[in-house]
Amino acid sequence: MKKRIITLVVILAILGIAVAVIAPSYCDYSLRAKVAEGMVWVGDLKATVFEAFITDGMGGVADYSEMTSAYFSALAADKFFHITLQPTTGTIILVFDGLSELGDFNTVAYVPSIDGVPIADVPIEKNMGRFLWACNTALTTIDPQFLPMSCR
Repeated sequence: MKKRIITLVVILAILGIAVAVIAPSYCDYSLRAKVAEGMVWVGDLKATVFEAFITDGMGGVADYSEMTSAYFSALAADKFFHITLQPTTGTIILVFDGLSELGDFNTVAYVPSIDGVPIADVPIEKNMGRFLWACNTALTTIDPQFLPMSCR
């Protein structure tokens, strides 16, 4: 009888330690997955902003921003994040206001540039070059451990 009780206590201790180690890792994992979901929504938007800029410069980006603002507002009602496209810079701001675990540090900003120059400073006749999106800027406030490797 004593052996069974001792065995049971040892098993419970092992399970307790396993849960104590696994639970925080699972919480971090699920939070990273939610951040990644928001970033997936931004993926298509980045391609469309690039197309609008190549077609009509910052005027095209501003027009696209105005055209999509209602859609992003409706999307925010169903999701734990909201997306804003800045018409003057082309910057895409993703705010995870529905994830209390992030607190006030809940923003990812994608800043577009061509060959390292912000697109707002590139004249339309010189808009050819390598179009890049930087998300590891001062505007991004999320703890890097929750961001994908491309944003760290």
